Amino acid sequence: MPNIMASVGRGGVNSRNDSMVVQKLLNSSLKTTAGFRQLAVDGVAGPKTIEAIEMYQRNVLRWNRVDGRVDPGGKTIQALNQSGVGGPTIGQPAPPVGPTPGGNRQGHTPGVIPDNVGNLNLVVTRFKATSQSIIGDLSINGTRICYTLEEAWRDNQKGHSCVGLGTYSAFLRYTSNKTNREWCFQLNDANGRTAIQMHIGNKPSHTEGCILVGQSHSTDFVSNSTQAYQQVQDFVFGAGFTRQQIRKAAPKHGPINFTFADKEPGISGYA
Repeated sequence: MPNIMASVGRGGVNSRNDSMVVQKLLNSSLKTTAGFRQLAVDGVAGPKTIEAIEMYQRNVLRWNRVDGRVDPGGKTIQALNQSGVGGPTIGQPAPPVGPTPGGNRQGHTPGVIPDNVGNLNLVVTRFKATSQSIIGDLSINGTRICYTLEEAWRDNQKGHSCVGLGTYSAFLRYTSNKTNREWCFQLNDANGRTAIQMHIGNKPSHTEGCILVGQSHSTDFVSNSTQAYQQVQDFVFGAGFTRQQIRKAAPKHGPINFTFADKEPGISGYA
């Protein structure tokens, strides 16, 4: 199995040979991960390589705190080596994070926007809360897609609170004039509140009571929100389309349900 002589990534020695080994392993291990683009195997451990290391640590090893570095004999290099012969066995394996390029969700034809995306069940599992926000995991039809950020529970106050736990019906909205909402999921009603959408944003002040998406998270923050939104779009509609193309095609849909749950009782503060 390939190995490295010194550390690669953030704060690493980053020798050319070691960096090339890590780049090759990342390209092989992350090739079916939504949002990943193949690295140039050039031996330069720059920002793209570090970002790929972090993606592997976050999505495959399921580390809450990633360091963006591969150390000789460490868990990351061991898992990367094992992923080439049947998948990593170190750490907690990540659930799937979306479709392969071209769109492979059942019923998708690569390169063609579907006329109807069928029934969709979205689940937000909240696992971390502060006085300002709640972080969760988003899955669609059983496939994990990305992280979410909502405002803290404030008694369902319009524009300043997450929604209460439970399941709500939703629909696909294509008529917004905001460029980052050419399409979006919108709840029909949430205990008397309307216009609650899932969209791009990074911090509580961006939510207005809605749900933000991101590829990684820290305190009161999700990052790479545009890329996460693209992951959602690729899963629902197929890959390779702009948001404008989705809005113009306006596919129909079956019943859509949006479920909000706490990973452990009391995380959201909802009573």
